[in-house]
Amino acid sequence: ENTALGETINEYGVYFTIVDEQVTAKIETNLRRVPSTEKAEDVVTTIYNGDWIKRTGIGHNGWSRVEYNGQVLYAVTSYLSTDGSSASEPTYQDVSDNVTAKEECYLRSTPDSANDDNVVATLSAGTVVPRTGIGSNGWSKLNFNGTEVYAVTSLLEVQQ
Repeated sequence: ENTALGETINEYGVYFTIVDEQVTAKIETNLRRVPSTEKAEDVVTTIYNGDWIKRTGIGHNGWSRVEYNGQVLYAVTSYLSTDGSSASEPTYQDVSDNVTAKEECYLRSTPDSANDDNVVATLSAGTVVPRTGIGSNGWSKLNFNGTEVYAVTSLLEVQQ
């Protein structure tokens, strides 16, 4: 494929701007065959902070296109860093809006998806909850039935 840096390509309905850079995982990050979290079987491998891979595209919807062992795979952009930083103390911007899940997503007691011990609930598409913060770590702070919980920002959409 002959695409120049800065050009846009469409894969799976995602518009990726072509880049050529090295990235590492801020947190444990799944690399997937398609830019979707719908199916667990799409996960090809997992990378960790300090594992450097090549990013070839940045999508308009929160996904990155990466190369790993000669395969084109996809990862959540907010989980990747170009400077080697891990997801240390994130900052949260205060917001007050209402969000729902684009597709079903987990609500967690901590902004961490290393395992599912911290899953407190599942947010279904169409169920609207108040959002109180958007983090620099790719997580949003939500108010779920009076409890502060976290969800991956890229899996949420704002309700008007």
